[in-house]
Amino acid sequence: MNSTHRILIAIPFIVLLAGVAFWQKKNTELTASPTSSPTIVQAAPLPAVTPEPTPTYQTLKATDFLPVASVYNYQAQIPTGWKVDVQEENESVNIYDPAAEGINNLGKSQIFIRYFKASTFLTLSTVTIHERVETTASGRPAVRYVIEKKAGVPNFANQPSWRNEKHTVTDIRSTDNNPTYFYVVAKRPGLSEEIYSHFLQNIALNP
Repeated sequence: MNSTHRILIAIPFIVLLAGVAFWQKKNTELTASPTSSPTIVQAAPLPAVTPEPTPTYQTLKATDFLPVASVYNYQAQIPTGWKVDVQEENESVNIYDPAAEGINNLGKSQIFIRYFKASTFLTLSTVTIHERVETTASGRPAVRYVIEKKAGVPNFANQPSWRNEKHTVTDIRSTDNNPTYFYVVAKRPGLSEEIYSHFLQNIALNP
């Protein structure tokens, strides 16, 4: 075999070795190239939520109901800062928030209390009863109503304007005597259920 034949036979092997060397170099470059890291996006912090303040309460005594204290013979609890006045024209008790909107104390009314004397629970013919639920208030028999003044009936005098609207009222039987006083505790629409329930469940009859 002459030198020419040897060269021709060696050429393919040289090409093959060169290809292998080139592939190893490219593979090394690819392996050595840095990989991009994923972008981390920080979530925006949630806005702080300020909890509603827990109401604090003060004791409401019968002496606060002068000159109708002999009728409203009980103690109750109302939010600190609230005040009471008496509507002598209909012997009702208005519990109001001085900080509320309104042109007078009736306009700032939150809880409005009346009474009637009977042997059983009664309802007025001037209102529509949307709901009636028998319950208790501080251990005494009670009935909770959702009522609304009937159309065509004149607005109730010497009472808050919301008494002419759809609202909640709870009648409480004060004693087991017949007849006895029933206290009618009306709740302003929108008043916290917590405050209203606290009043009803912490009332002390005939203290």
